Amino acid sequence: DAGYQELSEVKGRIKNIVLNDKKGEKAAELARKAKEKLTSATFKEVLKMDDFKKFAQSDSTGTVAYYDRYIRNIGKSPKVVRFIENAKISDISDVISTNTGAFIIEVLRKTEFSESEFEAKKKEIRRRLTTNLTYTEFRNWLEEAKKKHDIEVYRLY
Repeated sequence: DAGYQELSEVKGRIKNIVLNDKKGEKAAELARKAKEKLTSATFKEVLKMDDFKKFAQSDSTGTVAYYDRYIRNIGKSPKVVRFIENAKISDISDVISTNTGAFIIEVLRKTEFSESEFEAKKKEIRRRLTTNLTYTEFRNWLEEAKKKHDIEVYRLY
């Protein structure tokens, strides 16, 4: 119904929203301090400092594919993807705040587009989709046939 909800009904949601916002602000503040230290130290060295070793971590996401957009350990974030797409090797981002945390990203390497890899991947995806479609079509046909012809299947497993 239209109108306001009782405070008792929304109190838990509001509390979670405020807590997440406060955690995000704290994470961004800590990341800004770490970013300042990165001018004279590496990521690993900064993480060993007392201010950061309890709260921050360093990890590699592995290869980030343009078409995938999901980044391991980060999730889906347009801000992160935009930085990665536009950055050069060894570029370090400013603090990027997302709903999963605050990040400082360094691009370690980039691979150039490979026409042969693209063609191989395209063929594999086409084959997989064709197989799935064939299986789905057969399953649908079999279900319809069972309904029309009153077929019972007895299997021994």
